[in-house]
Amino acid sequence: MARKFENGCQPTMASSPLTVSLETESQRLVYLITYSRIDATKFPTRESFSKAVLDGWQNRGIRVLQWVVSLEGHADSEVSSSDVSNLYHYHMAIKLSKRARWLQVRNFLDKKYGIQVNFRDKHNTYYSAYRYVTKEDSDALHSTSHPDLRDAPKTEKAIAAKKRKEKEKILREVAQRRKIGRRSVCLSMTLHSSFK
Repeated sequence: MARKFENGCQPTMASSPLTVSLETESQRLVYLITYSRIDATKFPTRESFSKAVLDGWQNRGIRVLQWVVSLEGHADSEVSSSDVSNLYHYHMAIKLSKRARWLQVRNFLDKKYGIQVNFRDKHNTYYSAYRYVTKEDSDALHSTSHPDLRDAPKTEKAIAAKKRKEKEKILREVAQRRKIGRRSVCLSMTLHSSFK
């Protein structure tokens, strides 16, 4: 049975798609990880960094299907040139075997290796994250049996368009529910005042 307010109106957003979306938003299949101002004594190579990140996901019981790691120079000039390792950062795109949250992996890397990494989950597909990671590093390190992604998969544009349409639909539904909700409150108040 739906919950009702004292005035008899039902809540308008209790089961909206937006609510469902917010509950599952932080669980993703694809992440972009950045380790800025690398400590080259801890992770001198792309391979050493990738092993640490994979260790974090394995510790959570999550299998990584494919990944790529790149090394990029920092664009800002505030970094002291005396510490060469601080001039670089790693990017890593990963695709997981199932949806998972990233916070425990970040905490694992901090506790075990003493590093702070940043996770981004805004890429629609692995290809999108892959393109970002490999944009400057022609020597990016790929996982074993990594697919050739020099050309965009045919589904890339279709997936982006579908996600955009889903978001627009949710926003329209929320706006419609809010509009209906205001009408219900006004109608309820009018009926209530007319019976006094």
